[in-house]
Amino acid sequence: MRRIITWGFAGIGIAVAAYLLAEYHGPFKRWIATGIAMLCLLPLIVWETIFPTPIDLTAFSESVDYEFRDADYAAEFASLNNSKTDEEIA
Repeated sequence: MRRIITWGFAGIGIAVAAYLLAEYHGPFKRWIATGIAMLCLLPLIVWETIFPTPIDLTAFSESVDYEFRDADYAAEFASLNNSKTDEEIA
């Protein structure tokens, strides 16, 4: 669902930029269009900052790091997967 919302905001940004710059033929048209699209994405960026996803994954070549907002959920995940949390390792 988040991906659909992200692509929706990006599409709206591109459409607004195309509409506003339809008649503009100056040298900075691409940069202005990029700025308008980013401005349309700003509400989504603020939302994602205030309400982050409950889990974050970072994949490396030989391992995966899981970061949870909820410590209890992290502990349950670790116990179900026979792994340790950062608190248990330290």
